[in-house]
Amino acid sequence: MPTAPRRILVTSTPLAGHINPTIPYARALQAAGHEVCYATTQNLRDKIEKHGFSLAPMPEPTKEAAAPTWAALDACGPDEVMPIAFREMFGRVWPEAYLPVLLDKVADWQPHLIVRESMDYSGLIAGEKASIPTACVSITASGLLELFRPEADIAINGLRNRFGVPRANWRVWTEEPIVTPFPPELDTAGLATQTLKPMFVAPDGPATTPLHGDESWMPAEGTPLIYLTLGTVSGRSEKVQAVYRQLLEAVATLPVQALLTTGPIMDPSLLGTIPDNVQVAEFVPQTKVFSVASVVVNHGGSGTYLGCLAAGLPQVVIPLFADQPVNARSLQASGAGLSVPDPNPSRIRDAITSVLDDPAYRDRANAISMRMAAMQPMDRAVARLVAHSG
Repeated sequence: MPTAPRRILVTSTPLAGHINPTIPYARALQAAGHEVCYATTQNLRDKIEKHGFSLAPMPEPTKEAAAPTWAALDACGPDEVMPIAFREMFGRVWPEAYLPVLLDKVADWQPHLIVRESMDYSGLIAGEKASIPTACVSITASGLLELFRPEADIAINGLRNRFGVPRANWRVWTEEPIVTPFPPELDTAGLATQTLKPMFVAPDGPATTPLHGDESWMPAEGTPLIYLTLGTVSGRSEKVQAVYRQLLEAVATLPVQALLTTGPIMDPSLLGTIPDNVQVAEFVPQTKVFSVASVVVNHGGSGTYLGCLAAGLPQVVIPLFADQPVNARSLQASGAGLSVPDPNPSRIRDAITSVLDDPAYRDRANAISMRMAAMQPMDRAVARLVAHSG
C-alpha cells in the first residue's frame, strides 16, 4: 500500500560538500510524493528552490562566534582538524545559530521526519526535543563518525542541555537510520570494528556526461588530461593557495594537458605564471571532465573523491583538512590512487606519473566503480527513510 505523503525537513550546514549529498535523497523523496523543505542559510535559496524545494532560512553564526574556531582550525595540521570540527564548529557554532529558529520551524510545520547531514546536529536536537524521528545522510566515511564520536557526544549533550531536550528523549546515536554513498571497503576509515550499520546507496545520476567537442580545455588527441581541483571553498586559505601553485609547477613539464578549477573564492591572480599546458577555470561540471580525464588530482573532499570512484578514475589526493586525510589513506589502501600528504611539486609530479603510467590504478578504480553501481538503489533508500517516519 502506498505511503501517505509526509512532510520531510532536511537540515544542513551551507557548505557545498555538506548539502550536495542530501539533494539526491530530497529529489527522490519529492518524486515519491512527499513535501520537502530545507533548513539552511538564505544564500542557498536559489540552489534549493531550483530543485523545487521550499526553504526555511536559518541564520549564520556571527563573525564573533565563529572567528575563534576558524582561527583554531586554520592553525591545525590536516589530522588535527576533525576533533575541533566535531566539538566546536559543527557541535557548537553552527547549531547554536540554527536552533532558536529551527525549533520554531519544527513546532510550526510539524514534519514527520527530519533528515540531517551527518555534521548537522541541529536537526538531531530539534527532532529529539519535538519527539520527531530523525535520519542521517553520512557525508563522510561512517567510520569517521565513530572515530570522533566522543567529541560529538560532548557537543550533542551540551546542546541537549542548553536547548532543554528532556532526558527521556535522548536517543542512542546508533538508532538513527544512516545512508551513505561510500562503498563498504572505503567506509570504515580503517577501523577494525564498526558499530554503525549504514545502508550503502548507489550513486544517483550519471558518473560522466558526454561532451560536444567544443570545450576549450579538451586535450589534443593522444594527450592525457589531468584534472586539478581543490574544491570550491578551500581557496580562502594561504596554505591552499600555495598548493595550487605547487600543482601548476608539478604539471608544467609533463607531456599532458591540465585543467585547473579554482572555485569562486580563489583569486586567479594569486596563481602566478600559468604554464602553457594548463587552462584555468573557476568552474567546470566535474561529470564532463570525468568523461575524458586520465587522472584527477584533488584534495580528497568526499564529493570529488566519490565522483572519481563512481567514474572509475584513478586519483592523486593531496589532503588539506577535515576528512580528507582519512579519504586519502583509504584510497591508497584500495589501490585506486596515491596520497601525497606532504606535497611539493616533485612529489606531486611523481605521483601523477606513477598513476598515469600504471594501469593497475585505473583497473582498481573501475572495480570499485562497478561495486558502487551495484549498491542499494535510491528508491530503496528512500523507502527506508520514509518507513522511519512512522
